[in-house]
This record gives sequence, C-alpha cells and structure tokens, in this order.
Amino acid sequence: MPVINKEKLAAIIFERLDGVVPKASIYDAICVICEGLSDKLIDGEMIAVSNFGLLDTYKHHGHDGMDISSGEVKYVEPFVNVKFIPHDNLLILLDRKKKNFRS
Repeated sequence: MPVINKEKLAAIIFERLDGVVPKASIYDAICVICEGLSDKLIDGEMIAVSNFGLLDTYKHHGHDGMDISSGEVKYVEPFVNVKFIPHDNLLILLDRKKKNFRS
C-alpha cells in the first residue's frame, strides 16, 4: 500500500490546481489542518467528515499482560486508539468500486 505524506499530498494538490497556488502555501494549509485534527483527537473529540465517516477515539484500559519474550507478567499502560467509522455512502461507493481493488 503506498504511503502518502504531507509533501506528497501538497504536490498532488499543486498539480490538480495547475500550479495556481504555491506548493508551500498548500503544504502550510495541510499542516494547519493536520494539527487541528490531531488536537481534537488528543482532546477526545470525535471528527465527522460529511459522507465520509467519523474518526473517534477509544481508550484501552491499563491491564496486566504476558510478555511473550520473557514469560513475565507486566503492566500495560492505558493507551488511546483512533478508529474510523465509515459513512453509509462511503460504504456504498466502495462496494460499487471493489472490483477495481482486486487483482
């Protein structure tokens, strides 16, 4: 699966806009958006994107777990996961296009 970073995304948007907006400005805008999204998730807020889905956080509680490399029981600190809940419209679109994803 190809990985995309902020620089690649800025380059894609720059190309689609035929170079009208400077790539540095696009990159700065992407950074502001990513920072805002990160802040909301860190604060435990849900992010909804219309017709796309939700990004929501889920806190895993701390617990004792087995370290399989040593056989010792160790405490696993609580941690937060971000889960994506797709919108029904996105699921319909993906279902229609799934034959394109199969090789």
